[in-house]
Amino acid sequence: ICNFLVRNNMKFFFSLFLFFFVLNAAFAQKMIVSVAGKRSKIFEQRQLDASILIDTIKANHLYGLGPVENLQGEILVWNNNAFVTAIDPDNNPLIMKNVTGLKAIFFVYSDVAKWDTIRVTEKINSLPELQKIIKNKAYQHGRDTLSAFPFLLLGTIAKGKGHIMSNGEKVLDVTPRLLKEASRIHLFNNEQVQMLGFYSVKHQGVFTHYGKFIHIHYQLINKKNQIGHLDDVSFDSSMPIELLLASQENTL
Repeated sequence: ICNFLVRNNMKFFFSLFLFFFVLNAAFAQKMIVSVAGKRSKIFEQRQLDASILIDTIKANHLYGLGPVENLQGEILVWNNNAFVTAIDPDNNPLIMKNVTGLKAIFFVYSDVAKWDTIRVTEKINSLPELQKIIKNKAYQHGRDTLSAFPFLLLGTIAKGKGHIMSNGEKVLDVTPRLLKEASRIHLFNNEQVQMLGFYSVKHQGVFTHYGKFIHIHYQLINKKNQIGHLDDVSFDSSMPIELLLASQENTL
């Protein structure tokens, strides 16, 4: 009888331990990405006011992206360093570094101390191909692809297309025409880049476009760290591409 009770108690405590371990892991995966505001605020509610003051976020290693309030540029925060690119009156990119007092219409972010690097050898000739590879690589390396997660990309773009949301003046009436004119298209070739992105199948209209699962901001290394929102991409297949996923050692 004693042996029976001991065996059953051991099974019970082992099952309990396993339950809380899995629950904790699942919770950590789901909590790694935070969002303030939503993309639909711009295109459906026609509102351009700020949802968050980025300086108020408490993070040791902050990575995040979004549009500046009132469509005054694109934001990229890379390991606590805030970059903004807007368009000056002469229609040239205006690049600002270490910006404080920054407010965003919506902002998606994570606190990531450590990243795991994955080498990507597949050819990538479009944004849908990139989205598929990110999902597959994340799944292959044990990430929960049903939960939102951040990623970094390092490589050389053969051909890219992006935009910078930059209105240049205070908006009184948000119209489809204004939104179209504020989206300044940017084409670039043979550029070394670093990118921050977020993947999610559950945040369409929140921080991704409807029908898409990734939102990426790029930083052009050889152009004074110019920022933009990535719309399409083809990578130079002769150069290495590195995909970085938040390490599972990160705790929030």
